[in-house]
Amino acid sequence: MISRRSMAIGAATLMIQARGARAQGGRRAPLVGFVGLASEEADRESLAALRGGLMDQPATVALIARHATGDHALATDQVRELARMPVGVFVAPGPAIARLIHRVTEVPVVAILLSSADSDLYQTVAKPGGRVTGFTAFGEELSAKRVEIVRELMPALTVLGVLHNATDPTFANWGADTARSAERAGLRAIQLPLRSGDAAEVTGHMAALRAAGGDVVVVIRDFLTTTAMEPILQAAEASGVAVMSELDRFTAAGALMSYGPDTIDLFRRAAGVAHRIVMGASPAELPIETPTKYRFILNMRTARRMGLAVPHLLLARADEVIE
Repeated sequence: MISRRSMAIGAATLMIQARGARAQGGRRAPLVGFVGLASEEADRESLAALRGGLMDQPATVALIARHATGDHALATDQVRELARMPVGVFVAPGPAIARLIHRVTEVPVVAILLSSADSDLYQTVAKPGGRVTGFTAFGEELSAKRVEIVRELMPALTVLGVLHNATDPTFANWGADTARSAERAGLRAIQLPLRSGDAAEVTGHMAALRAAGGDVVVVIRDFLTTTAMEPILQAAEASGVAVMSELDRFTAAGALMSYGPDTIDLFRRAAGVAHRIVMGASPAELPIETPTKYRFILNMRTARRMGLAVPHLLLARADEVIE
């Protein structure tokens, strides 16, 4: 059942967007749906980028958004609600919600940050062949790069934690990939699987990592860890553990650093793909695209607080330095 709060948010969204949702000739503009498994706050920047990208398209398209805050049953209801409107395409902010949309509707999906573990959703990157297209994440390949950056900053490191969602196969696989990358680099990797993301669970993981001699945790991006950003950062700081994330917003909020695809750019690009689909293009024929922009962000305030000396070469490679 959809909560009253969710219904209120949804109604407000419809009212705001209905003002500009008429196409030429009095026909209603095509609808693009967005359902996030993360919280409304966690989705805010991505949704703004998607909305901006849609505004740049040549024809009017209305955007309808919902946020499930980790509740899969609510997300299922929201997806079905939007499918009945009906939306012409969903933009899915991750593989977990893309899989859910694909399972419960026949609506095309533009998914952000797919990986090889999501091959049940498409045939090949060049020719998806079904209802799902979008953008790859290269989550597997980037895990080694994150470990490399961590070791460059902390050469004496011996133990590294990997915090990941244990309830979704894609992110469980990314967690295992990162652990293997750490072990290949000569580190002891400790996987820290999240099942709820509540503060007590996160605090327990950070304390256990610190007790095992771990100084750094790599946080795997997904709806669960994104929604739990504040508890993760608070628990890490209390335990004296540095955080390496995939997302800029973690570093802006106090993580030591982040490295990953520029997801804001991907959501802007997703607007163009979604627009093509509602205008008649087949997702089966639209190649799954790759990220073209990556961002490495350093938080020097956090580095100084932790007594870390940042090598000049590493500092020079940063796309942004938070002072």
